Amino acid sequence: MFNKQIALISTALITFSFALLQFSRFSWNPNLLPLFTLLTVYFLIKAFKKLGLRFFVLTGAFLSFAIQLHYLALFIIPPIVVLFIVQLYEQRKHLSQILIGGLTALASFLVFSIPLIIFDLRHNFLNTNNFIRLFKNSSPVAGNKLANLADTFTFLNKYAFNIDVNPLLSSLVLILIVISLIFVLRRRDNIRSFLIFLVLIILGTALYGGPKYPHYFGAVYPLYYVVIGYFLSVLLTFFSGRILIAFFVAAYVFLNAQSYYFFTHPVNNQIDKAREIAKVIYDNADKNGFRLTSLPQHYGDYAYRYFLELWRRKPIEKGSFEKVPTLFVVCEEECRPIGDPQWDIAYFAPRKIVGVWRIDGVTIYKLVR
Repeated sequence: MFNKQIALISTALITFSFALLQFSRFSWNPNLLPLFTLLTVYFLIKAFKKLGLRFFVLTGAFLSFAIQLHYLALFIIPPIVVLFIVQLYEQRKHLSQILIGGLTALASFLVFSIPLIIFDLRHNFLNTNNFIRLFKNSSPVAGNKLANLADTFTFLNKYAFNIDVNPLLSSLVLILIVISLIFVLRRRDNIRSFLIFLVLIILGTALYGGPKYPHYFGAVYPLYYVVIGYFLSVLLTFFSGRILIAFFVAAYVFLNAQSYYFFTHPVNNQIDKAREIAKVIYDNADKNGFRLTSLPQHYGDYAYRYFLELWRRKPIEKGSFEKVPTLFVVCEEECRPIGDPQWDIAYFAPRKIVGVWRIDGVTIYKLVR
C-alpha cells in the first residue's frame, strides 16, 4: 500500500511499541483488534481498487471479527461508509460494481455476525444495551466535547509513545492531521483512506467520556503508526532529514524500552504454577468425585481444570447439582471459603477445612461437609 521506506518506518514503530507488545503477551479479545483493523482497512482498499467480490467479502468478514473483539470497533463503520460514498462518486463508471460490492460486504458482515446477533436476540440485546450504556453513562457534556477530543488524542499519544505528552503539543499534532486530511481529500492514494479512518475513529472514541485505557485505542495504533511513517518519509529526501528520522526512531525505541519489564523482572511461570497447584489437588482429590472453584474469580480455576482433565481426574462441571464428598477452593487472594456466598461454595455448604496448602501466594483449601 506504500513504498518500502514508509513500510520500514511504520513497521519499526509497531514492532517496538510497548502497548502492542503488552497486548501480545496474554490472550484477550481486544488484543487482536490492531491486526484485524489493519486487515479490514487493507481489504477495503483492495476492494475499491480491484473491484473483486472476494475483497468485499473479506472486508465484511474482518469488520465483523473486529467488532466482536471490542465494542469500540464499531467506529470502523463510519469511515467505511464515507469511503464507500466517495468511491461511488469517483468511480461513477463502475457504479453497479461498487453497489454490488457494497451489498456483498454487507451480506458477508451479517453472515459472520450471526452468532453475535443470535446471542443478542436470545439475551434481550445484552451487547447492544451495554454499548449504548457505555456511552450514555459517560458521554461528555456539550461544552467539553472539544476538550474530550483533545484529551482522547493526548491519551493515544501517551500509549503510542509510552511517554506523557504535553496536551498542547498533542492538540497541535491533531490539528495538523486534520489539515493534512483536508489537503489530501481530492487525492486517490492510500494515505487518504488511512487519514479518514484515523480521524473518524478518534472522533468516535472521543464520544466516550470515561477513562481511556490502552486497549480502547486498539483500532487506532496501526493506523496512527502508518500515518506517522508516511509523514516522516517525506524527510528522506534530505540528508539532515534522514538523521532526524534515525534520531526519532531511536528515541522512540528508548522510550518504549523503559517499560520492557519482561527483560528485567522474573517471569511468572504461570503454566508451571498452574500445574503445581493442579498436582496438589490431584494428589488429594477424592476418587468418588470432587468440586473445584476459585476465589475471588469464579472462573479462575480453568487452568487447573485443564491439567486435572489431562490427568484423567476431572472435577464435576461448574453449576452441576451432583453431590460430591469434597470441595477444593483455590484462593488467589486472602479469603474465607466457609460461608462465602459464591454459588459453588454455597451449594456445597462446607463445614470443615481438612487440608490447606500454599504455593507461591496461592492458598488451596480442601473442604468437606
